[in-house]
Amino acid sequence: MNPASWHLAVVNMVGEQKRSFVLDSTYDYEVWNQPIVGYSYAYFNPKTRKPVDSLDKALVSVEDFKGDFFEKFRSPEAKSFVGITMRVGYVLETSADGEPDDSPKYDAIRWVEYRYDLELNSQGQVIGGEWYSQIHPDFIWTPKNGSRPSSMLDAALKISDWVGGAATLPTEWSRAAQLSSPQGVILDTVTGALLKKASE
Repeated sequence: MNPASWHLAVVNMVGEQKRSFVLDSTYDYEVWNQPIVGYSYAYFNPKTRKPVDSLDKALVSVEDFKGDFFEKFRSPEAKSFVGITMRVGYVLETSADGEPDDSPKYDAIRWVEYRYDLELNSQGQVIGGEWYSQIHPDFIWTPKNGSRPSSMLDAALKISDWVGGAATLPTEWSRAAQLSSPQGVILDTVTGALLKKASE
């Protein structure tokens, strides 16, 4: 995950479109998929590494950036750099607690900080960047519109087998739920049917 792709995804999707996406919150061999809930960022000067209060003070031209640690990795089209410290909040897993209702107040949010710089071309467009630490997202993703989670057991169940039929849960659905529950797998077919029946 290059800092340029990361920064553009956050400010455009979360900031402009008000849509979340999922990040891999760890940089090592394990993958932890967490949805983003918010962000903020501040500038620093890449040459001095000191925080500044405006974009103008954070911008450093290629000519002025002597001793750039990342020089050999830079895009040949980079004309200036700007340092970014971004604070990102993402949702953590929680255990079921039996509350009769649900709301964001029950969410567990972790806030983390990422430091990187962005490379800008002569038009001021973001074209690249470099991380200042190994601790950063490996990748990000978002489900396609209208997609739903599905397990192998879901593939054997048809929502029409129950919703249009008897009032009680079909035997094969019960069996599938018993098999999936110890593994922490939620059957989308079952939850979808329950929601459909509840709205009838």
